[in-house]
Amino acid sequence: MKILTGFWVVGVAAWFFYLPLAIAESAMVEPVVINANTAQVLNPAKLTPAEPVAKILGLKVIEIKPSSRARGVPAVSVIIDRAVEYLVGEQNKDGSWGSNVPTKFITTVAALEALQARGVTAAVLDRGLDWLEYYIPENNDYLAEQLAVWARAGVSTSTAEDLARGLDEATGGFSFNRDYESDPLTTAKALQALHAANYRDEGEEPNVTASLGLHYLINMERPGHGWSVLADGASMLPVTSEVIEALLPWKHRLLGKIAVDDTLDPAVTSLINTQKPNGTWGNNLLDTVLAHHAIKAATANPIYPAETITYFEDKQKKNGSFDDNVYLTAKVVTALSVGLGANELLITDITPTSSLQTGAVSTFNVRLVNPGTVAIDRGALHLIIDDYHLASFDFEQNQIVVNAGSTVDLALGISNTRNFQGDVALKVFIEGENGVIYANSNYEEAFIYLADPSHHPGLPLYYVGYKNVSSAGAPAITWRWPIKFDPNLNKIVLMWRLEGSSSWSGANVSATTTTSSATVGGLVNNVVYEATLGTSDQSGNTYFFSGGGISRVKVSDVASVYTNGSVAGKVKSVDGSILADVTVVGVNPATASQTNENGDFLQNQVPWGTGYARLADPRYESYLTKYTTADTNLTNVNVYTKLR
Repeated sequence: MKILTGFWVVGVAAWFFYLPLAIAESAMVEPVVINANTAQVLNPAKLTPAEPVAKILGLKVIEIKPSSRARGVPAVSVIIDRAVEYLVGEQNKDGSWGSNVPTKFITTVAALEALQARGVTAAVLDRGLDWLEYYIPENNDYLAEQLAVWARAGVSTSTAEDLARGLDEATGGFSFNRDYESDPLTTAKALQALHAANYRDEGEEPNVTASLGLHYLINMERPGHGWSVLADGASMLPVTSEVIEALLPWKHRLLGKIAVDDTLDPAVTSLINTQKPNGTWGNNLLDTVLAHHAIKAATANPIYPAETITYFEDKQKKNGSFDDNVYLTAKVVTALSVGLGANELLITDITPTSSLQTGAVSTFNVRLVNPGTVAIDRGALHLIIDDYHLASFDFEQNQIVVNAGSTVDLALGISNTRNFQGDVALKVFIEGENGVIYANSNYEEAFIYLADPSHHPGLPLYYVGYKNVSSAGAPAITWRWPIKFDPNLNKIVLMWRLEGSSSWSGANVSATTTTSSATVGGLVNNVVYEATLGTSDQSGNTYFFSGGGISRVKVSDVASVYTNGSVAGKVKSVDGSILADVTVVGVNPATASQTNENGDFLQNQVPWGTGYARLADPRYESYLTKYTTADTNLTNVNVYTKLR
């Protein structure tokens, strides 16, 4: 056995700690090279196949929420359409709204936001955007409002960088202007705008600005789960509503050891509980609009939804306005448009319904919520374990239907959890019809798997085995696998046999935190082998191997032979965005690829066997998608990721 040292150790560290993979994988040298002639024949009596298999076991309707419309309450769309007609008619010739110069900017921004929320794309919107282009904001509040409108319109601008420079690093917040102290209202608006513009800080820490701002908002929370513009002031509903919306994109995320949900969820609940039986918040139109908007944006529901709609109906004048006020009317349109007719799906919880132990069957409830008005029966639920894309469940094939306004539990079963050890992160999200990911469906939670009490070892979460040529120029197979501590694990066992043979040859590799790849050379030229990966316990017995994931590998001593496969797909973020100009890597340097403006990638020179595609970018988590190829051309092999 030949042990190679040097650069490989750096490569393994990059793999294990999920640092950038582009350099490490492009220059990787195999740490262990084994000659097939030194292998042992494995005793079949000691071999047990084990492969994680995930299945949807059932669907249970938890709650059907009744329609919020009571008799006599008009459809929300009727209220909105009348209000939009009023807004269109009130636009000034120069494209702005409002006659009062000091308030013309905020009135125009509110009108544009309302038209965008309603999906209006007519000339009225273009005229408003043209007016906004020549407006120079006089403070950070206005700069944030302007940026948010530009972002929703898809306009590229340097405004995000200008706004980010307004961060007060001493407090983590944003101030109204340089003569003021940081305040939660301006900070909340700034964070919303920067998120809408997909702003990222330069360097390896792309979320510095957002993290500082979020910490500031969490620290500025007032008693009763609200916020004020003053450090020691009483909670103010308009400020609280804006802060809730600033926190929403970071739901289910950790800031160090601080969970955003610990601040966000009580704030939403408190806001809901302050609603009056007549459907209002404090009998105030603007407060009611802002509270309703924040609650619906959080995919929650008011206590008195029908009464709220009735209140808006009563307040609307014959001309479609609210109090003959463009600003108020626009805010009502924006609030009522949240979730209206939306094709949206959320995952709100993952709950174990069994004990969690390596090797045992695991069952979970995955809770799905449809806050929209359209039933959803198309799409796929994706399951990521740690950073491995384990399974996808097609809605139609699994008869999954989530009716409008309903909440359901999916019963998810995972057998043969031999690959699950210690801390295991379950990550789920839903990709809808036509490949569009529901941005609010991303949910993740960490669970602890107890070690097998029988002291049987686990398996690596996955492995790949593919055609290679050894350092001696012989036909070879290379294995790769992720490293994770397992107290019952003694050795990694490389397993191979000629296709059609019933006997496995095997070779042991040290199960250390610095070895996650090995090559077996000296194989027979131009034939197909079956390859898999096993593990042995502390007594040296081989117990488990990946029986359902056997790789077919055709080998040759010519590097360019049996390496003519291709893999095409798209890189998608679980927040719904497509990622352009990022690097996708595979098992060797030749398979590296750069995505185009549509997020498409193409891996070439892919060798026979099992391979993978994963993102190599320090800004994003790297979820591995595994595939099998035999000089074939694969398509629709999508790679998923999430901003760190």
